Amino acid sequence: MTKVKSLVVLLAAISVFLLVAAWYFSNGAQKAEEARSGVSAQQALTRKEITKLKERAAASIESQRVVRTAAEKYDVPAGFSPPPAKPSARVIRGLSDMLRDDPIIQAKWLLAKHAEIRTTFNPFFQKQNLSPDQIRAFEENALKREEQVMDFQAAAQLQGLMPGDPAYGKALLQQQTEFEGNQRAVLGDTTFAQWQQYERTKYVQEMVSGFAGTSVLMGQPYTLQQAEDLVQALAKANPNYQRGRTADLASIDWAAADAQAQKILSPEQFALFTSTEPMGPSGSGARHQNQFWALVAKGRKQEAASGDGNRTASR
Repeated sequence: MTKVKSLVVLLAAISVFLLVAAWYFSNGAQKAEEARSGVSAQQALTRKEITKLKERAAASIESQRVVRTAAEKYDVPAGFSPPPAKPSARVIRGLSDMLRDDPIIQAKWLLAKHAEIRTTFNPFFQKQNLSPDQIRAFEENALKREEQVMDFQAAAQLQGLMPGDPAYGKALLQQQTEFEGNQRAVLGDTTFAQWQQYERTKYVQEMVSGFAGTSVLMGQPYTLQQAEDLVQALAKANPNYQRGRTADLASIDWAAADAQAQKILSPEQFALFTSTEPMGPSGSGARHQNQFWALVAKGRKQEAASGDGNRTASR
């Protein structure tokens, strides 16, 4: 009887061992399969990144071809040669140099641009009730445009083509026309016209968003109508906007803007509007910082005019 019990115990132990061994090998096989799947996914991602880099390289080559073609249309005087570069003990690389030479910085810059595009145009997407497919196509077109500009500027720099050259402006205008055609195809004529209007006020809208956020924190939130009316008031107080261009913050006539804002906002909101300094577009200042730099520019202009007058009188 004792031998029988021992045999049963031995068989049970063997069964447990076999079960544990089966689980162990099964778990190991599962982990191996997961590892293989991870490697396959990483390989697919790497292939995708390589494809993107090849596309970027091809786009860069095309940009250089566009620059060369544009530059060849303008005659260069016989015997012309660019002035020799001044020797420098220290070479300072700017952002354009790093974007041109470093693929990692390029990729991070494009990711930042994608986030900026989404943040800037999200109010427009919501207001126009765009579909997810339209939003995705719009963002892809806008990001492609940013890539084209980056590649073109790098190619132009290598070719020695400056922003003041007619060929430079002509090439950029061609790219802008293509970009607008792509966006029109995505949005349709009516919404495209609304987008063009939004583009002209986007910097002002970002600043108004900052003021609205401050007012929320202070318990004086704007209504949607107040925000839209304030955007229009600031835009109309801008001479560039009045000329059909994009409203910039440096040229706002703040006296005219305040006169309209006082009709739109409550006394408490208006006090915040005239006394606070929320973050402006792309991390810049809002009201007071732009007023300061406008005064600096005005002073420099007057100083330059005074200097020209003194030189004329001395002759």
